[in-house]
Amino acid sequence: MGSSIRKLMELKPVSYDLIPEKLSFESDGIQRFRDQDVINQMGFLAQDVQKIFPQLVKPPDNESDLLTPGYSGLIPAIVNGMQEQQEILEIQLQ
Repeated sequence: MGSSIRKLMELKPVSYDLIPEKLSFESDGIQRFRDQDVINQMGFLAQDVQKIFPQLVKPPDNESDLLTPGYSGLIPAIVNGMQEQQEILEIQLQ
């Protein structure tokens, strides 16, 4: 996994407003839109995740689709980073 801590430190958490009506869903050739208010979200810019963990970002199917990071794929990197930190702490405590 390389240095997970270093990679995780490169990610910059952001807060953003998700505007659901901008997201379309196609089913049986019919374009549908979510009917909700703006939803405040926390996450990462997909472009930043793509640079650091390219395997976690699903490429868009077409030009109008958004890049979507697979956040669950970050869990192993986070666990690995915590393990790396724990090893460092244990060495420092000796």
